[in-house]
Amino acid sequence: MSKNHSQRNFIASDIASIAKATTITEGTDFDSQVIDVTDVDVIVLQGKVTGGNASASGNVTFTILGTLDDSLWDTVAVATLVIAMSGASQIVQSDPLDVRGYRSLKLGSIQNADASYTATVVNLKCGKSYGHIQ
Repeated sequence: MSKNHSQRNFIASDIASIAKATTITEGTDFDSQVIDVTDVDVIVLQGKVTGGNASASGNVTFTILGTLDDSLWDTVAVATLVIAMSGASQIVQSDPLDVRGYRSLKLGSIQNADASYTATVVNLKCGKSYGHIQ
């Protein structure tokens, strides 16, 4: 079996800071890369978040949107990835996502639900594999 792996960030550069109790949205606060998932069954979402203070403990939620044809995007999340901040440590979390039937994905929003502290160094990556048995 041979495989071709690829990884790509949804956001070209890390988001430096998301204020406490704030949601930022694609097209207004950041531009999401469109990730082609044609002929892919499962991808892995990998998010990273660092709390802006040693007491940061709220959740940061990444919302993923999908499309079947690159023209009409879902307005309800295809998936979410929730990462609990743990003080000022960087937290990296990965989850698989079944994307069969979708043509493309993009990051729709990021919510920092911590009522007291910012989230810093925030980004989301997509890993996908194309494989076949010979």
